[in-house]
Amino acid sequence: MDYELIKASVQQQFNRVAHHYLNDSPMAEAGLLDLIIQAAEPRSDNLSLDIACGAGLLACRFAPLVSKATGVDLSRSMLAEAEKEAQRQGLANTAFDQADSESLPFLDNTFHIVTCKLALHYFPNPHRAIHEMKRVARPGGRIILVDRVAAEDPEAREYHNRIEKLRTPSKVKVYAPSEIQSLLEGEGLAVRAVRQYEQYQDVDQWLETTGAPPVNQKLARDLIGQSIEGDAAGLKLFRQSGRLMMTHSTAVFIAERSSP
Repeated sequence: MDYELIKASVQQQFNRVAHHYLNDSPMAEAGLLDLIIQAAEPRSDNLSLDIACGAGLLACRFAPLVSKATGVDLSRSMLAEAEKEAQRQGLANTAFDQADSESLPFLDNTFHIVTCKLALHYFPNPHRAIHEMKRVARPGGRIILVDRVAAEDPEAREYHNRIEKLRTPSKVKVYAPSEIQSLLEGEGLAVRAVRQYEQYQDVDQWLETTGAPPVNQKLARDLIGQSIEGDAAGLKLFRQSGRLMMTHSTAVFIAERSSP
């Protein structure tokens, strides 16, 4: 696997679609952001870090609740959107920097709260990324890892990932919840709780958001259609007002770095 090629592809993709992510994306859904805030239990003297922060939605939610909220991302266009959002809200305690999740530019034991929302599936080396989350978290600090999840059934998970790769070729893998838990525990983190969250989106809207080529969208749409019977991809598809809708299953992992 060419890690640098994957990262370059992710940068290009999110530079292209950054303008979608403040209003048009499920990333902006308030309910999920609220759940993350509740899980993190922020305090006014805390330092928070959001990895792969995108347009800064989560960092800006943390800012009024902590001493300083920092966000990092590979995409300069996303970071520009994050800066604009912080300015729009009049926030004076945010910082947004370009950084690789697998090589964070921070000292050990820096942050009370480390979050990563809907990004693990883009990381070519998830073990390294989670190692970095642990490294920069303070002992006793909370790590909140949030991601879309696929079915535990291997065949459904493989089908789901075929669809995801057609829509977003830079995506590495959508994991089952048990796989994410194993990644966290493999780095010595204690998983205190896992919370489930579901979001619903029009399939056509979902396919168009990343700007995938029309041929990819058609192939993905065909696979989705073929998966309806028996829910072969685990997408929990349904129709609403004549539109085909899909279910985004999201898991919120609340982990802790052990104290020395």
